[in-house]
Amino acid sequence: MHSDAIRLLSSCTYELPQLFASNLRKPSQMRTSLLLSLGVTGFQKQSVGMKFKDQLFKLLQRLETTKPHFICCIKPNNKQLPNMFEKDVVLQQLRSSGVLEVVKISRSGYPTQMTHQQFARRYGLLRLDHEVSQTPLSISVAVLDQYNIHPDAYQVGYTKLFFRSGQVFIIFYVNQHAC
Repeated sequence: MHSDAIRLLSSCTYELPQLFASNLRKPSQMRTSLLLSLGVTGFQKQSVGMKFKDQLFKLLQRLETTKPHFICCIKPNNKQLPNMFEKDVVLQQLRSSGVLEVVKISRSGYPTQMTHQQFARRYGLLRLDHEVSQTPLSISVAVLDQYNIHPDAYQVGYTKLFFRSGQVFIIFYVNQHAC
């Protein structure tokens, strides 16, 4: 019974409601002392929504602390039979998993990619002009311009730099000899 109803019964002037309230209060007092011994501070029962919210919060905290790794498996056929290959099924899985986009980028000649933050962290100290804007994108472009990296050797995206094969080595090699 709700604690307000029990208090109402205890405040009655008649003996029967008071006796009823005292009998109801004993199990709730035992439950309260049990909850306190377990470390629970709230005296009210948790609603289903609050339990769900707490569980969701704990799950998100756990996910933020982990570093998940995924392995993409391609099923050769829908019947799961050995030695049977359905090219339409495999092609559809490759399209939906994004593998074809990675292959297209590699074929277009920009197999190496790096975020602007990674590039700025790695090569940003090599800039001679430190008065340029300090955003990772501007640092990346300034380093590439400073060392005369040909514009055909890379592409600048909103969040990443895409390099032709071997260009990161050339930048590293140039930086070793420049110092």
